[in-house]
Amino acid sequence: MFSRLDESLDEVYIPWYDGRSNRMRQFKPDFIFWLERDDEYFIVFIDPKGTEHTDYQRKSDGYAAIFEEAGGAKKTITCNHSKARVFTFLHTADVGGLPSAYRDYWFNDIGFVLESVLASA
Repeated sequence: MFSRLDESLDEVYIPWYDGRSNRMRQFKPDFIFWLERDDEYFIVFIDPKGTEHTDYQRKSDGYAAIFEEAGGAKKTITCNHSKARVFTFLHTADVGGLPSAYRDYWFNDIGFVLESVLASA
């Protein structure tokens, strides 16, 4: 399934700390893909705004604090015998220009997104 988020209606977000305003903010990616394989679900947030329009490091840190184990492995969330893993990807034209610690959250080719999700299955 696929959803386009409407920031005025949808309450789907990833909390992150904004150091400039000294407050928690809501990262609301533009798109969500809901993928299912047997009893496993993969929720994929995609935000195409690029590095110049985001506080990507803090947003990525907020995502990692909630949905990743130490070392970057995706946490598995279990509910009623089903498992879910959450991914977030941001789009940029040049992944190579990003700090290495954040490159796994960025893509310039949709194939990378699919490979990353499928590799975790």
